[in-house]
This record gives sequence, structure tokens and C-alpha cells, in this order.
Amino acid sequence: MTRNSSGLLEQFHALCERYAEGLPQRVSIIEAVWSRLALASSDETTRDTLRRLVHTLKGSGGTFGFPSITAAATTLENSLARGTLESAATSAYQWREVARHISELRRVAEDVGRCCAPTQA
Repeated sequence: MTRNSSGLLEQFHALCERYAEGLPQRVSIIEAVWSRLALASSDETTRDTLRRLVHTLKGSGGTFGFPSITAAATTLENSLARGTLESAATSAYQWREVARHISELRRVAEDVGRCCAPTQA
């Protein structure tokens, strides 16, 4: 490995560490949007924001080499796609299912964050 490619690898690892450290905050944002949606289920903008945030997290998990994030976000994204979340007619089961998947995403994000935190010298 050349010195240049070694430096690039180090930079990528540093980016991955920063990404992992920021995962709990990203999930907090998803949780906050979910809470807003629970109060106003007919708000199309909030629904779209939630779906976009989850989809982005799904993709970035793969980009940075965290398949557990991608898997948890995919499960949540699929759950959001199955339920319309558009009205009071949305079943309590659908709401609980989404909440459960968000909790699982939180757990995975915290595990990844702990696992990948930079070591102190």
C-alpha cells in the first residue's frame, strides 16, 4: 500500500468514526419527527420528512460500512411504507410497529457508536 492510499484509508476511517458518533443524534431527529407525526398524522410534509430521514440513514449505513444500521433502517422504512400513517384510521398496531422499529434503530445506533468510538491514547 502506498503512503497516499494509506492516508486515504486513515481519512475514511476517521469519517466512519465521526459518522458512528453522530448516529444517536440522527436517530434523535427521527424520533422527534415521529413524535410530531403522532400529534398531526395528516401532515404530509412531516411524513415525507420522516421517510426521507430513514431512507438517507439506510443508504449512509451502507456507504460507511455499517450493515446493521442499513438493516434496521430498511425494516423501519418498510414499516413506514406498509402503513399509511395518514389518519386516525391508521391502526394502533401500525403505530406501535413503527415505534418498535425506531427503538430498534436507536439500540443499533448506540451499539455502533460505542463499538466505533475512537480510542483515547
